[in-house]
Amino acid sequence: MSSLHQRAKDVFLIALDQPEPDRIAFLAEACGDNPALREEVESLLKFHDTPGSDGAEPPGPPDDAARFAPGDMFAGRYRMVARIGRGGMGDVWRADDVILQTPVALKLIAVTAAGDEAARIVNEVRIARQITHPAVCRVFDVGNAEGALFFPWSWWKAKTLRH
Repeated sequence: MSSLHQRAKDVFLIALDQPEPDRIAFLAEACGDNPALREEVESLLKFHDTPGSDGAEPPGPPDDAARFAPGDMFAGRYRMVARIGRGGMGDVWRADDVILQTPVALKLIAVTAAGDEAARIVNEVRIARQITHPAVCRVFDVGNAEGALFFPWSWWKAKTLRH
């Protein structure tokens, strides 16, 4: 992970502990004269504070809302940074792969169905890994942990395609 992104993650996690009225002053002090750092932290805070693009809570099961918090570890490998999306099948989190030291978008799908549905999803990921194109997010892996099927994919490509 680049030093800018590591520093942005560190500042972001501390900023979350600050009362909202104090965050602006905290960011000014923590980021100093580094506009790139401040922009990255503000972007992370925006995604964290605004669950849906229209300001409404994204659809999905309400009991999953508090499953993770920024800083939590998942599958012994991914440090959660912020939930960036939510759908009928599960959540997408901005996370850091602590082994490869790289940011990823991490799709989590609750494993509640029979093995056939999980096998279908794994097969779709297998097929998606064969696609390489500048407009397609690259899927890195697929796994099953803590009651969720998960697959990480390129954070920077996901961030680019989201805007």
